Amino acid sequence: MARQKASTPRRDSMKPVFAALLGASLLFAASAASLAADRTVRFQNKEGVDVDDLHIETKQGVKIVEKAPFTGDRGVEGGNNHNLWGGTVAKEPPGGPPNEAVVKFESTSNEITIKQWWWTIGGNARENGRRQGTVKKDDGGVILSCAGSAAAGDGQILVSIDHLARVFQTQRGAPPDVTISMFHQFCESFFDVSHNMSLIHETRLDPWNLQALGNVLGNPETQLSVQMLRPDSLQQMTLLPPDTGIELAIDGACPGRVSAIVTGAQPGAPVMLAYAFSDAQGTAVPNCMGVFFSLRTAVIVGQLPANGNGMAVFSGNVPRAGCGRLYLQAAEIGRCILSNTARL
Repeated sequence: MARQKASTPRRDSMKPVFAALLGASLLFAASAASLAADRTVRFQNKEGVDVDDLHIETKQGVKIVEKAPFTGDRGVEGGNNHNLWGGTVAKEPPGGPPNEAVVKFESTSNEITIKQWWWTIGGNARENGRRQGTVKKDDGGVILSCAGSAAAGDGQILVSIDHLARVFQTQRGAPPDVTISMFHQFCESFFDVSHNMSLIHETRLDPWNLQALGNVLGNPETQLSVQMLRPDSLQQMTLLPPDTGIELAIDGACPGRVSAIVTGAQPGAPVMLAYAFSDAQGTAVPNCMGVFFSLRTAVIVGQLPANGNGMAVFSGNVPRAGCGRLYLQAAEIGRCILSNTARL
């Protein structure tokens, strides 16, 4: 889901249930410094004219370490907005494949998602060029979610990208997290030898959910497509667009004052925060039939309405006793969608 940056997030006190458990309000999660991701993307020019500038906006802060054929970047290292200049990507030749720019990103986050991008003409070190063509996004991709019992082995998912097409088959007896691991390895087999890059960018959101994004953008004929050919008869396998999720992030250090920040919710929608001492599946989300927290014996911290920017913020003081012990997850009630899990 599209997420808007809020300048003044709403902040509410943590609910008393945390205080009852550990003697103080708790909050949460693994340090972002422990996460890291890299992603190489081929941006293809299908606009019918030569372009000399590429504008990219990412959800996470990124460092651009390669940007052929460009030589300059007006963006800030580690920032979300980058304007690459100092190179030309010619229009698509008659009957030939599109010309392209190859950009490598690095981030301290565990994923790299492109919010929007477009080609421009006339960009330089002082100013961005004028846009050429439409504003584009990541190719969409999917989130594969697995739940329930061990697989029967009869599930099939068709994955195609850049004129490659392969079928993923579930393995009999594999529990949900193993199916996700196998699909992760399957996606890694889509490799572009000529550019020495993976064609699919995968992110394990938690043990039971994996997001896959294509690394060839700008040409619908070669972008990532994932289709369920046959659901597994025993294991629940669901393909969801990645923009339907909400995100849970941390602001602050444990122990001390920290905030659990939920983004990507629909404005005004109720957002629920829960915690547990294990991230195994098993606790039903209230008022969401068939949806389960990725938490065992989850305790509900509380519920807040998302503000006008789709954000809900839970804040409190975390004692040392809570650090490294608790797992948290948020749910948006109504659409009944879950965030990633975060470890305190």
